[in-house]
Amino acid sequence: MDPIPIASAKFLESLSLWVHPKSRLLICFDKKCRHAISPVGSNPTNHLRDEHGIPLPRRRGLSKVLAKLELKSSGGAAPLVDGSPEEQRLRSYDGFSCLHCSYRTINLTLIMQHYSQDLPEYPQHPRRSTRRADMEAYF
Repeated sequence: MDPIPIASAKFLESLSLWVHPKSRLLICFDKKCRHAISPVGSNPTNHLRDEHGIPLPRRRGLSKVLAKLELKSSGGAAPLVDGSPEEQRLRSYDGFSCLHCSYRTINLTLIMQHYSQDLPEYPQHPRRSTRRADMEAYF
């Protein structure tokens, strides 16, 4: 993918928008958001208007700039590789990861449901009665 032209990058930055260089996702890095937003149609301009109150004159030309950037939708985005440096323009969440596969979630109920499934190669999953110390090893 081609790098983003400097003029486009500065325009996006003035609106608290940034394009992640590897994933090509459009990121709103305003401290209120810090997440990917859909680049489809009027979603970016609507986001800036509705969430941040940015007036039309400041948003003018955004759709044309974004159309040239080969952006991807966040729906098909792969998670960052383990060990990737934390990106300060994205919100970071504490969460849970399975000790035996790549499953991750920020929801305690979902990780418990995951562990309640059969894990044939792991004999000590949480379905057996456990002490608190045993449970801490899972989380």
